Amino acid sequence: MDNVVILADFQSDNDVTSLITGLNEVCKSASRVLGGDISAGVGGLCTDLNEISRSYQQAQSALDYSAIMGEGRAIYIKDVEPDTSVQLQFGEQEERALINAIKLGGEEEITKVVNELFSRFEAQLIPVGQYQVYLVELVTALLRVVRTYELNTDEVFGEEFNYFTTIFSHSPSKIRQWLIEACTRISAQVKRERLDSTKLLARNAKQYIEEHYMDPEISVEKLCAVLHVSPAYFSTVFKRETEMSFVSYLTEVRLQHALSLLNTTDDKTYVIAGKVGYTEPNYFSYVFKKRFGVSPSKYRQAAPPPRDNSEKPVGK
Repeated sequence: MDNVVILADFQSDNDVTSLITGLNEVCKSASRVLGGDISAGVGGLCTDLNEISRSYQQAQSALDYSAIMGEGRAIYIKDVEPDTSVQLQFGEQEERALINAIKLGGEEEITKVVNELFSRFEAQLIPVGQYQVYLVELVTALLRVVRTYELNTDEVFGEEFNYFTTIFSHSPSKIRQWLIEACTRISAQVKRERLDSTKLLARNAKQYIEEHYMDPEISVEKLCAVLHVSPAYFSTVFKRETEMSFVSYLTEVRLQHALSLLNTTDDKTYVIAGKVGYTEPNYFSYVFKKRFGVSPSKYRQAAPPPRDNSEKPVGK
């Protein structure tokens, strides 16, 4: 028979007593009707929705005692494991808070989160075993970040880092400080990796534009498909790295190549327009004049070099 999970709203352990009495009767009646032993496990009270999973695990643990307590009855976890109310878990919520501080915050935010994590067991008497398991889970979360970003482990933890020696041979205050320093180093490396990756992204985008500027169908979407990033992310990164939008940068590249063709060939302006990615010669002339102050044909005739109306050169 499948398990049935029941969530009940109680204010104190005294209220649970009534529940257990009722569940005992349910188990007996169900066993008679179904012809088999039916047992119920009861977890501890929760003060927060995030603790529901812990209570469910406690209920499952209580069922394990049916071999000792006997089938066909309700078993309350606190009756068989009196100290189970004292629990310390490094759960998903705690891990997310720590990782966010590492990825997005600075040393001050990291210190705040680590202090909050440690305050959870400093405020109550926690068995040494639970404290150690908590730290193992915490350090494991850090190792996952290091592995995900392919960071240098020696730079983060030190060349002689020993997982278990660090956790089991130091005082809580030393471990707390070690964690703050390790998280701060991870944060610095993650941000450095992110900075390097954005510079590489911009460099690859420039190269792509240089190789495909003559394609009239070139677009942010095409470029992002090649670079495997979203257009929104690319636009933000490219603008930050080059101080120009994709369109502005592409236009500048095209016009610089147009200048070169005007200076080195006898091609008609409409031919040059096509060679630099413009299908409409009139639009090419409009863009050229807006950028340099003269039309392409006038540019060839002008004695002095054309005036540069732009504020930012390509790539700056």
